[in-house]
Amino acid sequence: MSRHKRESNYLNSEQLAGYFFLAWLLLASIVIALDVYGVHSFLAQRANTFLAIVVGGAAGVFVYLSRDRMQHLEYQAWQRERKRLQKNKKKILKSHPILSSIPILGFLFEKWKVEPLLYKLALGGLSVLAVVLYMYDLSYYDWLPDEPLVVSAAKGYLETGKYTQWDFWMNQSSTREYDRAWVHTWMVAQSFKLFGVSEWSARIVSVVLGVITVPIMYGVSYFFLRNRLAALIATLVFILHPYPTAYFRRTRMYALFLPSFILLGYLSYQSLVKQKVYDWFLYKRYAWVKKYLNYNWGLVVGALFLLYFVVMVHKLGTIILPILFLFVLYLIVLKKQIRLLYLLLVSLFVFGIIGVLISLKTNVFLRIYMGESIFTFFQVYKTAYVEHLFLSPFQPSLSISFLLVGLVMLRWTKRDARWVFLYLIIATTIVLFVFVIDYSLNNNFRYIMHLIPFACMLVVGIVLKINNLIAFRPLRWILPIIIVVLSVGNFSKNFEWIYRTYPEAQFSKRAYPTILNNIQPEKEGVLGLYLQKYYMQGWGDKIVTLPMLKGKKYTLELLKEDLAIFEGTWVTWATHKSWHLRPEVIRYINKNCRKYHGHGIDDTLIEVYYCGQK
Repeated sequence: MSRHKRESNYLNSEQLAGYFFLAWLLLASIVIALDVYGVHSFLAQRANTFLAIVVGGAAGVFVYLSRDRMQHLEYQAWQRERKRLQKNKKKILKSHPILSSIPILGFLFEKWKVEPLLYKLALGGLSVLAVVLYMYDLSYYDWLPDEPLVVSAAKGYLETGKYTQWDFWMNQSSTREYDRAWVHTWMVAQSFKLFGVSEWSARIVSVVLGVITVPIMYGVSYFFLRNRLAALIATLVFILHPYPTAYFRRTRMYALFLPSFILLGYLSYQSLVKQKVYDWFLYKRYAWVKKYLNYNWGLVVGALFLLYFVVMVHKLGTIILPILFLFVLYLIVLKKQIRLLYLLLVSLFVFGIIGVLISLKTNVFLRIYMGESIFTFFQVYKTAYVEHLFLSPFQPSLSISFLLVGLVMLRWTKRDARWVFLYLIIATTIVLFVFVIDYSLNNNFRYIMHLIPFACMLVVGIVLKINNLIAFRPLRWILPIIIVVLSVGNFSKNFEWIYRTYPEAQFSKRAYPTILNNIQPEKEGVLGLYLQKYYMQGWGDKIVTLPMLKGKKYTLELLKEDLAIFEGTWVTWATHKSWHLRPEVIRYINKNCRKYHGHGIDDTLIEVYYCGQK
């Protein structure tokens, strides 16, 4: 057989593998689409796993056969992009020398100027879409859990200049402090100053932060993926993801935490890989300084400041530390970046001392040994976090299949450090939250929500990287369309969950008037679990309230004792908080008290009972 014929057969095999992969992915996508659009669900676990294995296998074979062309295409694309960026940068420096020299502002201006017009328009469209999705019916829900903490602290700051919670019940400042994520609380206070205190004015801060996250997500995605279309689609997947959408419509620090963590990931990476030699005395005088301390110190200082800020907003930001530790090891061992060895040793020493001091203060190791800490030695198994991480655009099993193919692709990928960094983020998240950290009983998605953007980047980036290997160019539009269709379908499937039936919703404004209009304060009281006193403003000196203990600590004996205090007692709690009460307590109340609101009565999602002779 001639050499020409062997090459022809090779190419045909490659194309055939590409079409085979595309066909199976289409089938898997149709199955997923039928489920997310509510047409028919046959996503049985075995069928789902089978399709993921077949698609992953087909993709792996296709990638292997296309490995040489993949390297060539990547090299060509990067060379073209680098030449274009250098050319445009020279033009910008020549036409806007002053603006370009301003730190941060000049960087952003340069990035915006080099962006093609079509992508600028697309990014603007995505920002408008985010505004619509995040603002739609923003005041529909009454305060959701934990929102009153921020609202009362913001109101307290507005009235007193200190982060003390405002007691809406008594209509005065309390002595309770709430300075957690105080920057976010300050933002909410400024909104209250402009628009007054309401659900809308509190939540609009999160909406604004969500819209700001859109260009951040796009910019960071493009940096890591080096593909504008992939960055754009990853941003769209993120916007349509139900979890961030839910919290960009809620008064919680997560709305500030999420974009800050995305930026922290970018700055952390850059501070480790970027090198710069300064025209300073030490660099000229000592060769070892020039060799081992050739960091871009502007990036390093920025990353350290942002790390402090992110951890101040939420302690979950500390997950970046083990990620960076593993990444530095990768750069030292596989990339021969010996200069980072000294940074690693110094960091281990500094953070080791900090860790010892913290452990001595909090007895963390003793608590781990006694089983009283959130950390365990691989004693938990919480796969719900994997489902949260890969909810969109594909199902978790198919996303994991693509991640495995992506690992194979790393062998033939130029500039692979960026991909390795994304993989380390996802791998660290899975190991810690699935096997090590026992953070909460309900495995809530919000604890890994700041890591979902990187999962979107990685999955979309791998899929479109495979997509670029398809020889027939018109077929390259199939995969982007599939991702968009599935993302839209996933959002539509969760529309009611986001906007109408959120599991933690409660409508106190509709239920509490029943208590306020019928209670006889001189002989009746209120027994409540997580009572939202914002909706009982000014009643503090008229009504006596008693708290119900959370976490199933409220016994039937305590209930009977509390009911005996008054001639009649109004009992209330949010329906979604029922798990805090023991079954025998709920049974006793249902049997001996008259029910006005809650499950089986109406859709207020607030349980309201009257226990007495009325």
